Amino acid sequence: MTDKAFWSGELCFGIVNIPISLGISRKSHDHVFKQYVKGTETPVGRMTTNKHTGEEVKADQIVRGIEVPGFGMVLLDKSETDTLTPETNHSIKIEKFFHLDRFDFNRFDTSYNVIPDDENETGYKAFILLSNEMMMQNKGAFVKIKLRHREQLCLLHSNRFGMVCSTLYYEDEIIKQQDYIVPKITDDEINAARALVDAMTVEDSEYSNEQDTYWHAMTDLIISKAQ
Repeated sequence: MTDKAFWSGELCFGIVNIPISLGISRKSHDHVFKQYVKGTETPVGRMTTNKHTGEEVKADQIVRGIEVPGFGMVLLDKSETDTLTPETNHSIKIEKFFHLDRFDFNRFDTSYNVIPDDENETGYKAFILLSNEMMMQNKGAFVKIKLRHREQLCLLHSNRFGMVCSTLYYEDEIIKQQDYIVPKITDDEINAARALVDAMTVEDSEYSNEQDTYWHAMTDLIISKAQ
């Protein structure tokens, strides 16, 4: 287990239940700035106010609202939306696998590291076997998991570092690309394009060494002003 895990439960595969946890797989380079009054170190607060009167609104007086075309405003209070929240479930069930080369990676939202319980020998062995086999066959699995008070559709997939669980946009949330008309292409043009791509192909190590130059420049600016 790891102290960075935010969810724990079981990965259910056939009759096998594998103890796992989920951990954050990415970190942002963005510097977190707060707002201050110019010329001072007085912080600027964020208040929830009535836009008509300017008065502060208490949390228990706030409801959610949405404008419905042709009808008007629909207001929902917390007791109504809470009835839609799925029951807490600490299991991820794999039902079917599919080939990843048929998957639209535009559907990816957020990815999490799947962390096996290395103190459970049987479960850890099953996790490694499943992860390796999924990677060898280039297959993934659709799963559903409760995250942030709602049931999320996710893709479970493996890479050379381990297993990843990625939340997905649903199919009807994706803005489809237009169908392009394929022009007549000669064999010479295909060969030229292939040669260019081959010449510009790099090893994984070269790609992974890319640096965020903006973040480094901003960090240097902050350090220089702090001195």
